[in-house]
Amino acid sequence: MKRWVAILGAVFAFRLLFGLSSEFFFEDETQIFLLGLRYHATSRWPLFGPDVVWTQSEIPGALQALLVGVPLKIAPIPEAPFVVLNLLSLTALASLAWYTCEQLPRAPRWLIWGWFLTIPWTLQFSTHVINPSYVLPAAVVFFLGFFETVPAFSLRRLSPPIAHALMGAALTWIMQIHMSWPLLVPFALVAWLSRRSEGAAALAVNAAAFCAGALVPGLLLLPTFMQYGPASRSADSSAPMARSGSSSSSATRGSRPPRCSCGSSVCCSRCGCASTRAVQRVSGQSRCPGRSGES
Repeated sequence: MKRWVAILGAVFAFRLLFGLSSEFFFEDETQIFLLGLRYHATSRWPLFGPDVVWTQSEIPGALQALLVGVPLKIAPIPEAPFVVLNLLSLTALASLAWYTCEQLPRAPRWLIWGWFLTIPWTLQFSTHVINPSYVLPAAVVFFLGFFETVPAFSLRRLSPPIAHALMGAALTWIMQIHMSWPLLVPFALVAWLSRRSEGAAALAVNAAAFCAGALVPGLLLLPTFMQYGPASRSADSSAPMARSGSSSSSATRGSRPPRCSCGSSVCCSRCGCASTRAVQRVSGQSRCPGRSGES
């Protein structure tokens, strides 16, 4: 047991240092950190999360900002969100490795654990503060629930209602982090229908458990939906929709913080602009300093 604790501690330190040493001043990383930093600095409830560039919109919900901002409130140092993220990802990957070892008892445990904890994409996207990193823990929880729900895969470590609740919670978690959440819906439907032989009552219980699980992270969506409606996720950036903390005396529902003239909402690597939305809000500038010479 002591050896396992020492090994996991060393792996955690390695993964944390890897995340801290990764490039931070890219547009996506800066935006995600600023979402939490704004919550930490203002204590205003965050209504929206990451930007969606191809729809000129923002993902509704407070979860992403809270995942960065709450650690900063607990320990106001820049590394705090990295520590929490690495705790989440290491716990999730360790759970997945344990479950895989249970599914494949003849496979070498050192290979499964070493593989899962050091795969390049898990190092890149679960140790560094960027929104896909926060997808991984929920994705692991979702598929553990999926495997335990489908009779062909189940090890009977979890009851079907608990497994459905895990899938529901993971779905609404990812819904506030990344636009890939619809890909999980067919898996949830297949898992639910795989228990149809148990009767209508069991299906109803499992559906209720799924909804109950989805409600837990889903509560963080309610303030946004109550203020802007469910369609807020696809609203165009030019529409009069306010982000948390923004206000406008000329619009009844507020307006978004100004964007760079190049279209970027945060630090713009395309034109060399070093400003961010926070800087723009304070300075009142709406043009990109990196393109100030353009007409």
